[in-house]
Amino acid sequence: MYHAAKFMTPFVKYYSKARFIQFRQGIFPREVRDRYMLEWSQETLEKTGIRIHSHGKPDSRAGVLVGNHISYLDIPLILSQIPVVFLSKAELLSWPLIGGAAKIANVIFVDRTSRSSRLRSIDGIIKKINDDRERVVIFPSGTTSLKEHKRWSPGAFKIAKKYGVPMQAVRLRYDPMDRAAFINDDLFLPHLNRLCRSNGADAHIEFSEPFFVDDVQEELLRVQSWCNEIL
Repeated sequence: MYHAAKFMTPFVKYYSKARFIQFRQGIFPREVRDRYMLEWSQETLEKTGIRIHSHGKPDSRAGVLVGNHISYLDIPLILSQIPVVFLSKAELLSWPLIGGAAKIANVIFVDRTSRSSRLRSIDGIIKKINDDRERVVIFPSGTTSLKEHKRWSPGAFKIAKKYGVPMQAVRLRYDPMDRAAFINDDLFLPHLNRLCRSNGADAHIEFSEPFFVDDVQEELLRVQSWCNEIL
């Protein structure tokens, strides 16, 4: 798994630096977090041979960002363009190193099988947007896939409508797709090792115009269709 170490080396470096700052200062300042996340994402994508092609302009306002979800590479790809906070499944907390790094990065965790957890996550999302002026990324599919035939969960759109916060869509694509996509029964380390041994891939990230949600289902179908157009 030597080649996969190219992906993990930047992660370990920035995680260690973040833990040291947190230990010394008792906090991890947001401006430092944003800078570390940017540097980590760019370094990681470069070392794994991912060539970035960006289209459109990220919204500078706090709000909700939604899009299709293809691979673990989506995380550094988005972070390479804009500082954000992610909504993630609660089981990530139990992953070695990854769980600790996610907490430092202010990830919002949710157990989708628990109503109380879902309600807490909504409170966390609104606090991040209204109080901390953050952009929160939500993948409405809830998992990675190539072509998202199943209708997205409407939760993110309901939040944007209820609280009147701006929303922006982001659509992601890789070429060749099968080299970067992490789906079905793929295992992380074997997949990562194959990717790092290859010639990499071109990653396309495109931001839509920002919008406000009036009709939840109408906007959900429009955005999901827009994301699927390029797959």
